[in-house]
Amino acid sequence: MITNTQLAAAQNFGLLVEHLFTDGEVHRVATQLKPKGKNGWYIAFAGSPVLVMGDWQTGITETWKPDNYQQSQQERIDI
Repeated sequence: MITNTQLAAAQNFGLLVEHLFTDGEVHRVATQLKPKGKNGWYIAFAGSPVLVMGDWQTGITETWKPDNYQQSQQERIDI
């Protein structure tokens, strides 16, 4: 279940994505800094609004979740 907010968070982070796959796998994508490469990555989870993303070129990673969202213990383990 991907929301527009999750997609906006990925795009604001600098990932060049039009949709997100929620299979818990790492997906390599282009970034604003390197639009022809695949230095960006994200992991989205089915049934969870948590989105983990990063940029291998800059070394920056971020775990995004909606405001006031409390992750379950299982979500923490999965991430």
